[in-house]
Amino acid sequence: MKRATRLGAVTLAAMLALAGTAVPSEATTLSSVRYTAGVVVNQGDVVEVGITKCQVGYVDEASKTAYVARHCFTQGPGEVLYKNSQAVGSSTRAGLIDARFKNDDVMAVRLYEDVIAGQNLFSGDAIADYDSLEADMELCANSVRQRKVVCGHIQGAGDGVIKVESDETLIQGDSGGPAWLVDADGSSLGFVGVISQTSTVEAPPSKPWYEWKITSVTNKSCKASTEVPTYTRTQPESCGIHDDAPGLLAPVTRMRPPGQPWMKRVATEFEVLSSKIKAGEPLSRQQEDMVLGLTLSIVIGIAGLSLYAAYLLGEPMIARFVDGLKR
Repeated sequence: MKRATRLGAVTLAAMLALAGTAVPSEATTLSSVRYTAGVVVNQGDVVEVGITKCQVGYVDEASKTAYVARHCFTQGPGEVLYKNSQAVGSSTRAGLIDARFKNDDVMAVRLYEDVIAGQNLFSGDAIADYDSLEADMELCANSVRQRKVVCGHIQGAGDGVIKVESDETLIQGDSGGPAWLVDADGSSLGFVGVISQTSTVEAPPSKPWYEWKITSVTNKSCKASTEVPTYTRTQPESCGIHDDAPGLLAPVTRMRPPGQPWMKRVATEFEVLSSKIKAGEPLSRQQEDMVLGLTLSIVIGIAGLSLYAAYLLGEPMIARFVDGLKR
């Protein structure tokens, strides 16, 4: 995987250079997206970090803070979150770049003063008490990529993480989205956390099951982010409350900077990737996916253009051949 990622990064960098794509200078990093007044950030919105897309999991109106999956971020504190290329807020701490992460996958994003903290449309504003979570409670989550709500049952919780089993899956792009408890009628009993991971559980082929990991926005882990949480079926343990949990931060007074076009963000991302690869630093899972995905897209695009060019060049020859047969 690392070799493929490195090769992809080198290939993509070469292609960008051949295409004349310049890395933006510091003076042009924030530029040229028309300012849109009244930008609202709601729960479940698709947002962007660099060129990575995630969901907003929860919005705390009082502190003007949005909560997203930490693994969506790859840089230090202050990394900008975008919605439709409009800057809406910045991260409070470093991103979670170690692909082996098992917990601590929540990021508080402080919204700029002129951004509107919207509504929690799926879960409502109430937050369920983490300490009261129990196995077999029903929990639902928003799959923005599949355009539906999927549900499952809690199997255990601990160290700020909730493990859920379901016959429905969450997919890439759903990260950071909201998860909430529901009653027998499907009504929300309170927000629980943000979508972190999903995996397939071993099961008969006729009935696959999936395991989700949901990260609390309130309770923090007692372990390093790469250590597996200690799950219990009742009374889950944690190491207190996050310093940036809902209700604990004061709203920022900084106005938002200009938006940044997608292509400029691509160039900026690859400037960061290039420096990391040269320094031998590890890439996050999101960065690896980005390198391979964009490289594949460019290769397919070039192949398509080559086929089209061959068709255009070959068409006159075919026409002359057919005319010769007619004679």
